Order: sequence, then structure tokens, then C-alpha cells
Amino acid sequence: MRWLHSFLAGARAGAPDRGLAPQGVALLSAAALAMAPSATALVCGCGSREPQGAVQNGARTATQATSPHPSQVMPAFFPADALRLDGPGDVVLVEGKHGIRLTVGEYNARTEDERIMSGLDTLAARQSLLDRLIDFKVAAVEARLRGYTATAAANTFEEERELAQQILQRSIQDATSIGDEEARAFAQSHADRLPQATPEQLSDPGFLMHVKYIMQDQRLRERLTTWQAREEVTVRRDRFEALGRGAPPSAHAAAAADPKPESTKEPRP
Repeated sequence: MRWLHSFLAGARAGAPDRGLAPQGVALLSAAALAMAPSATALVCGCGSREPQGAVQNGARTATQATSPHPSQVMPAFFPADALRLDGPGDVVLVEGKHGIRLTVGEYNARTEDERIMSGLDTLAARQSLLDRLIDFKVAAVEARLRGYTATAAANTFEEERELAQQILQRSIQDATSIGDEEARAFAQSHADRLPQATPEQLSDPGFLMHVKYIMQDQRLRERLTTWQAREEVTVRRDRFEALGRGAPPSAHAAAAADPKPESTKEPRP
């Protein structure tokens, strides 16, 4: 599960307007924190600016705030400036149907808004951000196809976020329709993911809700993979990695002019 931290703020803000009772919002938020990072982390900003970066083992990572109590420890995020690519803003990284398009300029602009948890090297953190932005765009297209509209968006970025939130919020709320017996069966058959599933916990409503969110997250990931295939999303990963390595400007220019995709996005497990 890759993206739930990003969904949390949007879920808190939007769920009451969509008929979710206050206790439902609390459950959603608790489950979100327990599951993070997850597929559903697509849409939430996770606070203001990240802590100062540090260099560890040759890769930039974020330092973590310290606190006398574990419950007060703030999550550490990868520094935004280390995620940016060095290249012309009009170089295309991602293309697909229904106007799906991501350029270096947009990717760099989104590094301040989309938080990547620390613990990754630079390449992996950039890839994680790229995949998240693709998920944003695919979910936004699905929302438009369903007839959803963005009501509070001031720009394209905010419109995508709001539309994606509507799709993902609905998916998270659908977790409440999963029965307890189905959740117990899932926990017992996925001991690698839920090693703590003791008989006592399998009778605990809070633990079962956690399991239901994990199940729904998995289903959402499957839907996103299907939507990506439908939209014929093409990701120029060779180009993306070359920009990350600081390829010379002539290579950037040639890449921007080349109309042929270098690679097609493979469904992620």
C-alpha cells in the first residue's frame, strides 16, 4: 500500500460533505494512519514543509523530529528539492488518453505539494512521486468519466486533486460494506501482511475495520491498474531516469523532440 497519507487530509475535509458521520471520519482517519503508506495516500497533503534534509549513505533523506513521547513524533519526509529534475519544463514524461500528460515542469512544481516518506534513496523517492502523480491523473480521468466535477479548484492541479479525492473517498467509504467474516477470512489468509491477527483481535471491531481498509486499498490498486491500461498510459522512464542523472541539455532537447515513447507503463503489483 503506497499512498494513504496523501489521502488523509482530503478525506477529513470532504467526508462530512458526503454524508459520512463524524465517527466514520474518525475511523477513516485512524485506519488511514494505521495503513500508511498506502494506495489511498494519493490525495492528502501531509502538513506544511518537510524537515531539513540530510545526506546518508550517499542519498538525501529527511531528518526526523524528535519528541519525548512516541505518539508526538512527526513523520519524516523526503526533501522536496532533492526530488526535482534538472531539465527543460516542456519535456514530456507521461502521456495517455483523455488529456493525461505530465511534463518535467509540472513534476517539479508538484514536489512541494506531494510528500514522500523518508527511508528511500533519491531514485526510489522520485519514482514514487512519479507513480503517485500518474495515479492522480488516472483517478481524475475516471472521476470525469463518472460525471464528477471539481467545485473549489482554482487551477488544474487543484482540480485533479479534488476529482481524485472524490474517487478515492468513495472507495474508502466502500470499505464499510465489507462484512466482518470476509475481513476475518482475509486476515487469516494473509498472515504475511497481518501477522498480528490473533483470535482476540479477530473479534475486535477496530482491528477488523483496519483489515477492511487494507482490503479496499488492494481493490483500489487493482482498479487503478485497470484504468491505467484503459487510458493507454505511457511513461518515458528512460527519459525520467536520464533527467534524474543530470543528462546534458542536448539529451533533454532530443528527448523532448522525440515523439516515440521509450517505455510503456507496466501494471504495478
